[in-house]
Amino acid sequence: MKGEIPSPVPDTSSQALAQTGKDAVEQFINIYRDPTQPGPTIDPGLIIPPPARPYIPQLPVCIIGAGVSGLYIAMMLDSLGIKYELMEGSGRTGGRLYTHNFPKNAGKYQYYVSNIFD
Repeated sequence: MKGEIPSPVPDTSSQALAQTGKDAVEQFINIYRDPTQPGPTIDPGLIIPPPARPYIPQLPVCIIGAGVSGLYIAMMLDSLGIKYELMEGSGRTGGRLYTHNFPKNAGKYQYYVSNIFD
């Protein structure tokens, strides 16, 4: 008819590809739904064993920093029987943790506010 727009021709290659994909998925699902059919298998002759692991000597672990984390890792390695070396740059352990001894009868303390008005 005059003035009528023809309907687009379907892309047969896309439809065929989509249908093939749907069929493959359906076949795969049906294999696992049917307990009478064996699932896909791999020929044991095609399996290549992994290469042998190289010998790695048991070297000590280096822990850098004797802060809380470093000391905890050292404790864990010690309980596992793994040798370690603990390196600390300062002359004390504990990292940023310090013990503060307050003088006796000194009064109230402001721990987090500096005395900016003095």
